[in-house]
Amino acid sequence: MKSRVFVFFAFVVFAASLCANTVFENPQLHSGDSVLFSLKHNAPGEISYSSLAVASAVSETPRARLLTSFPEKIEFLRGGEILQIRNRYGSARYFFDAQRFFPATFNTLPQYPARLEVISVSPDGRWMCFIKRTSAARGNLMVRNTAESTAQNDVTLAQNVDFSFERVPAKWSPDSTVLVYERAHTLFFIRTTDIERRTILDEPYRTIGRGLITSVVWPSAKTLVYIDKDIIYSIPSHELYTRALYASFVGSGSVIGKLSWNFNAAQDSFWVNAGMTSMILLQKKQMIFSINLVQPPYGAGYIPMLSGYATGTVPANTRETHVFWNNTENPFIWFESEHDKRGALYTLSGTSFLKVLNSDSVWKPAMSPGAKYIAFISNGDTTIFDAENGVVIASQKGDVAVSLAWKNNNELVIGGMETIRLWNVSTNAVDFLLFSSVSEYGRDEISGKICVRSSIGSYAYDELEARWVPLGREALMSLPELANGFYRVYVGESLNSGFGNALFIRNLSGNIDTRALFPQTAHKPVARGKVVLIFDALDDATGLGEILRSLASYNLRSTFFINGEFIRRHPARILEILGEGHACASMFFTPADLNADGFMIDDEFVKRGLARNEDEFFYATGKELSLFWHTPNYEASAAVKKAGQEAGYTWVNKGLAPPDRVTIEEAITAKTPYHSASAMIDAMNTLLVSSDKSKPSSFIIPISVGITNGTRGDYLYEKLDVLIAAILEAGYEIVNLEDL
Repeated sequence: MKSRVFVFFAFVVFAASLCANTVFENPQLHSGDSVLFSLKHNAPGEISYSSLAVASAVSETPRARLLTSFPEKIEFLRGGEILQIRNRYGSARYFFDAQRFFPATFNTLPQYPARLEVISVSPDGRWMCFIKRTSAARGNLMVRNTAESTAQNDVTLAQNVDFSFERVPAKWSPDSTVLVYERAHTLFFIRTTDIERRTILDEPYRTIGRGLITSVVWPSAKTLVYIDKDIIYSIPSHELYTRALYASFVGSGSVIGKLSWNFNAAQDSFWVNAGMTSMILLQKKQMIFSINLVQPPYGAGYIPMLSGYATGTVPANTRETHVFWNNTENPFIWFESEHDKRGALYTLSGTSFLKVLNSDSVWKPAMSPGAKYIAFISNGDTTIFDAENGVVIASQKGDVAVSLAWKNNNELVIGGMETIRLWNVSTNAVDFLLFSSVSEYGRDEISGKICVRSSIGSYAYDELEARWVPLGREALMSLPELANGFYRVYVGESLNSGFGNALFIRNLSGNIDTRALFPQTAHKPVARGKVVLIFDALDDATGLGEILRSLASYNLRSTFFINGEFIRRHPARILEILGEGHACASMFFTPADLNADGFMIDDEFVKRGLARNEDEFFYATGKELSLFWHTPNYEASAAVKKAGQEAGYTWVNKGLAPPDRVTIEEAITAKTPYHSASAMIDAMNTLLVSSDKSKPSSFIIPISVGITNGTRGDYLYEKLDVLIAAILEAGYEIVNLEDL
């Protein structure tokens, strides 16, 4: 089994590296004036799949319909009545009552790697919260009633919030009646009844307090737990308005504990069980504590300091941690790896955290609404873990799973590479819903309908009922029809490098002409230029895993400039960099400022310093540094640069040099602006977009690894995926330093 999945994932990455675009395959005329075709999707770092589509051959701007829907993301709407399936081409919906499929439609094809934007769906499926981007790195926080067919009734909760591909800064109450959201480091709430009635009070009357969305959790529908500095508050949901109005008199809530340190919402996380007797707290993504919550004695006059009865070290290279409470309120902890979104599942036993599954390839965990089961994907199979008894009870093999979503306590939707299925865990019955991807399709000679052959049999698409129906026999496919008396279809060369080819329609009657089905494939885009991303590792390795993961998700190779201090402190992390296929260059053997007063820097010092860095790097890795270099602060005299050149090195300028290491304290002292990661991305995007289109430009963007000796709200490497997306959407090619 492991070999099967290894080959699958290797194929995904290999295919993306060979052909990072969209390819049209097997076009054929269908029902006179429509074209049936497939789109082979190969985007960097994403799963390769084929989507079956049909479009009009008559319209100049065809509205293509997908007859399959690959489940990159799936969510349930309206209490499990509707399954929403999202991918790069749009959103499709499957209605369970009618057993009908409403496909995604599109007029143009996504050209750049299209990372799906995350949405937060309320537990009852009636509401969606999402960020509608207004710039490269910012947007408006919106809420939408899923029953609305258009976005005209969307409600704006907050403007100019930081955009993320990973999460929305909002949390729904378990009964979907209240949404807590974050804006400008302050927490607010809004009730869905107020949204429906359009009776939304101003934010000062809906304020919870200072903090980030990680400062709050919903243990139950009745209670919100909020941490401010070292104090833990309990706020009944029915008292939210009262607390907001009279906070100066009654406080933020009932105090239920005091930590022995200040909670840092930017780095820490916590989870509380429904009975509010236990809390799991993750500190700086490194240490995890299990803490008893004890109500302060009435009239005691003091707040007891809470202490952990279990403490553990988070596994190395952990990026995300999630806690699931079973229905007896015992925790299961899932640690996600920095690199591949896989992880391991643990439980709490006494004062220790024990691994409950032997596999380290657990990913996409999802707990059932009744907190009885945890579903996850392991080695391509869907597995059910009984959270009550702590054992694996069932597994679904066959089609490789890519996404999961619980319909109710017993029914799980499995989004696979070929099919989307509904699995009843209690009865072990599996129902086919629709196809994710197909490879063999055409027109059935007997029924005349669009049909496919798959590993589960032959199916026909019923256009009136909008569903895939089993034929009960093997499909008898007629020969593909490429021409009739009116049109001819064929695949030809595309002038747009974002596509492997183009699909053309030739009109054979009236005004004879030939056009691309999608005009964008027939036009060569304006070459904006090239961007090189480089990374400076001075002494701290914090954030390296996030950087490697973001680069891998776009199948990018880069250059890391390594200082001697980093080599001495983190030799194992350098091996990770090399293992991912990236190059390492020199940032000199010392972090000293070579332009500082009091130093007499001569040629010999520079050459010996570069040689020493080479030697230390070789002893640590057995590899050689590339012959690019710069000093830690990019400052050097002409003599220093000349000495490096004589040693065989090429000096690298700082390029755009975003101020990603400037702290709040430094900004105050120097009276210069402090820039958040989103502000830096927007500023760089503005420069890229405004550059002269008639003359392709080249830019170097250096990004610092690690944390600073001071205060920053966030770091640029934490938003690297947003920066990469902005560069590509601006029309630039991201290349290696050697290719600039």
